[in-house]
Amino acid sequence: MITKLYIENFRAFKKESIELSKINLFFGPNNSGKSALLSAINLVSQTVQSADIDAEILLSGKFEDFGSYYDMVHGNETSETISIGLEADLIVPVRSLVPSRRGGRLLRIEEERQKGYVEITLGYRRYRHEVQLIATEFRMPEDGLILRTKRNRLGRHVVDTMEGLDDLGEDRLNQILSINNLLPMVYPLRIIRPSEESYSKLRKMQDFMRQFRDQLNNIEFLGPFRTNPQRFYILTGESPRNVGRHGERALEVLMQDEKRRGQEKKNLLQMVSQWMKENEIARKVDTAAITDRYFELIVQNYHTGEEENLVDVGFGCSQIIPVLIAGFNVGKDGIFIVEEPEIHLHPKAQAGLGSLFCELYKRGVQLLIETHSEPLSYH
Repeated sequence: MITKLYIENFRAFKKESIELSKINLFFGPNNSGKSALLSAINLVSQTVQSADIDAEILLSGKFEDFGSYYDMVHGNETSETISIGLEADLIVPVRSLVPSRRGGRLLRIEEERQKGYVEITLGYRRYRHEVQLIATEFRMPEDGLILRTKRNRLGRHVVDTMEGLDDLGEDRLNQILSINNLLPMVYPLRIIRPSEESYSKLRKMQDFMRQFRDQLNNIEFLGPFRTNPQRFYILTGESPRNVGRHGERALEVLMQDEKRRGQEKKNLLQMVSQWMKENEIARKVDTAAITDRYFELIVQNYHTGEEENLVDVGFGCSQIIPVLIAGFNVGKDGIFIVEEPEIHLHPKAQAGLGSLFCELYKRGVQLLIETHSEPLSYH
């Protein structure tokens, strides 16, 4: 999970560092910077998730549209740099070669808890109107490993500072260093022998960064404005991984899960329906096929038992259902970021969100929740 967030010159904050736990609730007045803290993680995550490995920074992506550098930098000071740092505590699969009984060596994979810190620094090239990644930093304190990179005049990322790699020169390290979607990565097997002292540290960095990238790929984000309900929904044939920043693909995620069988099926519909019943919003939620491609969502009134189309019931139903689908859709050890999950909900149902988040916590999900809900905060 992510254990610390550091930001500098980002939106409302000149400099801020906060510790993160498994469940994190952000409260405060309007325009006080709550969303900016979540946005910093979203900016890194949507860039990491880009299909273009050469994308340095994705200002407009699947989670948010950050506008321009002027909009993003603190005080609109485009001459200043922006830094975002993330510390993570991860269970990492560590690969090693061990002697076999028949001679030679076998690959052994063991899980190991590792802590690391990654920081990226962005700058603005005014004459080209371009946002650039100008530096990265990686630290693994327990191994005494520090690796900082900088962008040189040719636009290439090279080693700026390194500690804990005394037997390895900068030239050799530059040959195995790569920056993909913001994150630094090393490939020690290219030129470093396993017998060399630096090999094991660089291999641990490689394993950590792979797991850290997986962590940032396993994020579900839902913003404060959910799309209006529709009378009919269409199956595009795709299998979306996320519900979308406005929950616009939530029902498609739900229907695709209904088609799965065996261990791949998450039972999203069953869990959504059960939560709605427990919180006295609806007796049952179900889907109904209209054609091979079109379907509707049916909500059974909790009090009368009448079955109605999602459009014809209270607006709170259409606003909470994407939250439920998104939360239950997050994979094991994933991260769920949600803003104002309580909108259009009765206070009793808002308190019920506390039970939902506790259940997700037990499933191993890390939660970052921005809210104005008093009932949720008292849960």
